[in-house]
Amino acid sequence: MEKKSIIKTADIVNHPEGGILLLDGSVINGYSLEQPVEKPDNSMRLDTTGVYLNLGKKKPVEKKPEREEEIKLFLKNAWYFYEHYKDICADSRKFLAYVPIQSGIAYMGGSGFRHPTLGVYVEWWHFCDSAVVELKGEKWLVWHIAGSPMSGMNRCSLVNAEGKSQTCSIDHFSFTWSSFVRVNTRYDECKSKYQAYTLEEVVDLMCGDDDENIFPRKSISTVGRALN
Repeated sequence: MEKKSIIKTADIVNHPEGGILLLDGSVINGYSLEQPVEKPDNSMRLDTTGVYLNLGKKKPVEKKPEREEEIKLFLKNAWYFYEHYKDICADSRKFLAYVPIQSGIAYMGGSGFRHPTLGVYVEWWHFCDSAVVELKGEKWLVWHIAGSPMSGMNRCSLVNAEGKSQTCSIDHFSFTWSSFVRVNTRYDECKSKYQAYTLEEVVDLMCGDDDENIFPRKSISTVGRALN
């Protein structure tokens, strides 16, 4: 059982005008949207749906067909993104690419986990030790979080360098989920103000036309799309 303590889930961040302040202190330029979109609601509050009280195998991941393809694309290239995080963190449109994965914890639901981006994931993987798990000598990236902040019981999803995914209980759960929330909510204002590529566009730009890395394309608008 994890030690209960006050957990910090947000940082006060003052992003410079027209820019995004990253975790390492560097600033990248943002490409303004002609029409800003609604800011993600990541305010921390009690979940009233009851969905997140079950730690079984079912995960509250979006079921839209186009979202399933995006998730497959994300998992297939997760380690490529991880290894090329400096490239992603150098371009705000790559950094803000939406990743349609909805994590959540008991009692709080999806609060703090809504609208994660590619930059959120790569920064989190590199700055949070428990976001990269070693199992039998092999490293896995945590990509979906589900569990109880009280007991520490959890069923998180991991992906390895081959794109294979599995679900298991991980150590240091309180730090794992709270650190993700802190990184994710850090950029909520930026998500509503600046342009973002789609995951497909990021893969195209970073991997070229290599069929081994790219799933069948779908036409998805890049600029001014909704946050859900």
